[in-house]
Amino acid sequence: MPDTTPNLAMPYILPAQAQKHVTHNEALQIIDAAAQLCVEAIGQNTPPETAQNGQVWAIGAAPTGLWTGQSGKLAIHAGNGWLFVPAQEGWRAWDRATATLQVRQAGDWAQLPMDQLSGLGIGTGSDAVNRLAVASQASLFSHDGAGHQLKINKAAPIDTASLLFQTGWSGRAEMGLAGNDAFAIKVSADGAAWSEALGTVPATGQLRFPAGALLPGGTAVDPALGFDGDGGTGLFSPAAHQIGLSTGGVARAVVTDTALQLSVPVTGTAVTQSASDTTAGRLLKVGDFGIGASLLLADFTQDIAPGVYTYQEATAVGAPGSGAAFSGSAIVSKATSGGCVIIAARLASGADIRFWHGRRTTATGPVLWTEMLHQARVVGTVAQTAGLPTGAVIERGTNANGNFTRFADGTQICWRDLAAPSLAVTTARGALFTNSSLTVPSFPMAFVGAPLVTLRGGFAASADGWLTMNGSPTTTALTNGVLRAFSAVALTEEFRWGYTAIGRWF
Repeated sequence: MPDTTPNLAMPYILPAQAQKHVTHNEALQIIDAAAQLCVEAIGQNTPPETAQNGQVWAIGAAPTGLWTGQSGKLAIHAGNGWLFVPAQEGWRAWDRATATLQVRQAGDWAQLPMDQLSGLGIGTGSDAVNRLAVASQASLFSHDGAGHQLKINKAAPIDTASLLFQTGWSGRAEMGLAGNDAFAIKVSADGAAWSEALGTVPATGQLRFPAGALLPGGTAVDPALGFDGDGGTGLFSPAAHQIGLSTGGVARAVVTDTALQLSVPVTGTAVTQSASDTTAGRLLKVGDFGIGASLLLADFTQDIAPGVYTYQEATAVGAPGSGAAFSGSAIVSKATSGGCVIIAARLASGADIRFWHGRRTTATGPVLWTEMLHQARVVGTVAQTAGLPTGAVIERGTNANGNFTRFADGTQICWRDLAAPSLAVTTARGALFTNSSLTVPSFPMAFVGAPLVTLRGGFAASADGWLTMNGSPTTTALTNGVLRAFSAVALTEEFRWGYTAIGRWF
């Protein structure tokens, strides 16, 4: 029979042994140290200089001094010496130095193994699905000197690696990789019907909003959708049914359901690039084609782009008018034949406004001008060049020789009313009486040929008397013959008479 027990190496009390209490007490010391084992340190090779009775050390692999040859054993300070107990496989000890629970395994001490546990419940029970279950007010995962990662791994893209948020054990939100490798956030109102609120494109990092996104209204200074590092730049909604765009905290564009308000000039290829840019679809800038800021046209015989122009009548080549020092404006449109149509106007002075219509059937060359009449030129001075009217439609005037009216077609009417206060119609001529003669008046305006004259005359107080003319009128005077008054009786009184002459002035 061995002298010590197999596990704690406590000495047996032998038959007829003297001083049995010594052996018994040694065994009690070993039990006292090994039961609920607590060691001062593990792996120590040098005995401490001082020790209290009952303190225990787990000896390391190369002990020295009084511990020499006791590697791997427990050193128990007992009285004035040491008891050495072999540490057995599976013993557990609390290590004061590291404040950890150590287990003897494979001839060495190690912390209590936590690997390959079938489950762990903290404050609650785990199960086959929820192998780690925690019931607490919070869970803390902190760093160990630097960062910390919480890793959720899945086997294949079609599997799920996500965080599920529940209310009453019913799902309300889920974030992670659900059925694919694109990170997404899904939400549910009842745990049955789910909507994807946020999705991602793994290859580019772009975000998707399958259900749309609702933003606050924001302001121009603090837009609802902005840009990192560029405050006051983004989108906002100043009122219902309105979208605004701001830069630098100032609203630059606002779209409503009835209008688009722009507060900056429009530039780029969306607008015309030059004064004669005809690219389809581009917006017209002020000044292009003369809109809002007329272009100066120096030559009407050149190939002119459509637009609004100004010109100087005295210097512009091929301009309409007499070449006077007047300014004019012209609107040019292109003809399908390559020529152009021009409407030109100029203000000479006062209300003397003149308009011309011009056309050219080729890209370059002289313009055929035709002056247009308008309200201000119906009555005025008539004129013509080579039979083509160049002035007003009607000219009405009066001078010392009478009244006249001229028409643009060349027709001229002159008339005059005269009176001889005491005309003596007393010279017998057969059965009638006549006067000696009446003064032959000049026409107020000359004719180009002898006009057709109609005479009228009679006494102021008598029904008897008439006027006759001997001879033909000239272009400047009523007649080259004699005007006489006749009466059936001899009379001396006021004789009233006149004429109307109709002819042409050109």
